[in-house]
Amino acid sequence: LNASKEKFLSIIAHDLRTPFNTLIGFATLLLERIETSSRDVLKKQVETLLTSAERLFALLENLLAWSRLQRGLIHYEPQPLDLNYLASSTVEVLHAMAEQKQIALRNEIRNHFWVNADYYMTTTVMRNLLSNALKFTPSGGEIILSSRQGERDIEVSVSDTGVGMTPEVIAKLFRIDAHHTTAGTAGEHGSGLGLILCHDLARKNGGTILVESEVGKGTTFRFNLPRYVTQTAT
Repeated sequence: LNASKEKFLSIIAHDLRTPFNTLIGFATLLLERIETSSRDVLKKQVETLLTSAERLFALLENLLAWSRLQRGLIHYEPQPLDLNYLASSTVEVLHAMAEQKQIALRNEIRNHFWVNADYYMTTTVMRNLLSNALKFTPSGGEIILSSRQGERDIEVSVSDTGVGMTPEVIAKLFRIDAHHTTAGTAGEHGSGLGLILCHDLARKNGGTILVESEVGKGTTFRFNLPRYVTQTAT
């Protein structure tokens, strides 16, 4: 409980401050130079503002979701979900971010696999894993979202060609009491909360989350979802 409170306060005190400072700084600069700057310069500054705002919004969403989870306000409500639709809509949301960083974001979940899972939890885990991959993959890299069907579940994988991690870093990823954050390949800042949230939501959704990584060769996160099996009349 103390570790959770400390993490919560740390994010409010530090991780929210950085994107707010960026927003305020660039907004001030934009206001001061709006009459003299060229169209290209203004466009670049507005793009930076938008990126910072999007990251801040994502952090706030994770913070609120994690807070609700800790207080027992997020309930598991499984329903039949088309994994192909979930994957396509999630990739579409992050497409602009991938383009801006010049990363190939590929959705290889083409089969209409049906899972029995909570919509909010599933989309949150998928979005966070893809966002994390975008953060740690350099320009020119590739991220692949794929799936594999088992007897009782569907395994979803997010693989990237990013910077990778050491075993020591992997050991800290899902620990609330381990304060470890690394800047992304474009200087992106993170709180470490996204992966902790993924871990907690995957477990609450009846699954697990695993990671395989090697420094300089990329990372793969895998989480599983129960298959939806239609009941036939007898």
